[in-house]
Amino acid sequence: MGKLSNKRIEEVYKQYTEITSNDELMVAIINREMAESDYITGIENAEARGRAEGRAEGRADGIQAKAIETAKKMLEEKMDIEIIIKITGLSREEIEELKNE
Repeated sequence: MGKLSNKRIEEVYKQYTEITSNDELMVAIINREMAESDYITGIENAEARGRAEGRAEGRADGIQAKAIETAKKMLEEKMDIEIIIKITGLSREEIEELKNE
């Protein structure tokens, strides 16, 4: 990169002075920066919520799958449906469906 000439530095300084001395323009710039920051924060928060919800959903699916697996084993052992319901947390209908598989 080459050095900036004095003329270019003066031009940039003049533009800077014009911008910073214009209160309306400065308010617009600050509002724009705040809006952009809010937008980015919103996206980051949404992504974090999505990841947390995905993990929670995955855990719930895993717990449900384990309950079904346990209920199937209990059915194979001819255990009472009331005990299976109590231990697995599955509904009577869910267990009945497993019996019919």
